[in-house]
Amino acid sequence: MNELETQIARLWEITETQILQRERFYGNLLAFLEGSEFYTGEDVSLCTCTGPGDLYRLLLGKGDKVYGNDGSRAMLKILEKRMKTLQHWEKPTNLRWQDLPKHYPSSHFDFEWTEGNSLIYTNSWAQRHPDLSKARAEIEKSIAGIAAVLKKGGRWYVDLPKETEISGSHRIRLNAENREIDFMYSLLNDWDQKVRTFVMEESYPGYKLRVTQKAFLITGEELRKMCVPIHFSKIEKLEVGDPHYQGYLLTK
Repeated sequence: MNELETQIARLWEITETQILQRERFYGNLLAFLEGSEFYTGEDVSLCTCTGPGDLYRLLLGKGDKVYGNDGSRAMLKILEKRMKTLQHWEKPTNLRWQDLPKHYPSSHFDFEWTEGNSLIYTNSWAQRHPDLSKARAEIEKSIAGIAAVLKKGGRWYVDLPKETEISGSHRIRLNAENREIDFMYSLLNDWDQKVRTFVMEESYPGYKLRVTQKAFLITGEELRKMCVPIHFSKIEKLEVGDPHYQGYLLTK
């Protein structure tokens, strides 16, 4: 676990929990999926990337049998701090998605979650100078790993940046760890070069931290070509009011 990974995990926790307020959206997403009978409380599911844990903790709080995984040890440390009184079904794993079949049995889960725009960061998370020329191949390996531990007829929720998402920057003053800070995040989606640039910056008197992350952009159509019919029988585009990402539901 390097310093950059720790920095990114901390800044992303602030972005997701305090600015994007994803927990509110996940409640709406879950209500939609349950109302459409795509997901039930009887399903055994896997959060393939718990992140700071908003969705994962929501599912545990409902009593659902959900397992956790994250490729970032720094994110898992943040998750543990936020667990409070909730107990894991099993200690979350720290695996790359392509390595999931090495830990979990084949066709094990009824449902899988890969939320928070995580899929496109498969080979670039916490890297200062990622080689995005290898990103598509790594994404395909990750999809294969995710599909391998899903039951036949099981479903996978994944989201990607909206192709209509407007680039820009936002700045806000907030409290983090009992300190008032100025926080900025900006994004630029270059669909011609297929590169997403996401910047987060935290500052207060005498301190400034700025990190830049790059990821390989793929469209919903490209996701379909990677998944159907190779690993999944169909893909559905979901309209559930996510202001930031486009959700897709794939059936194995």
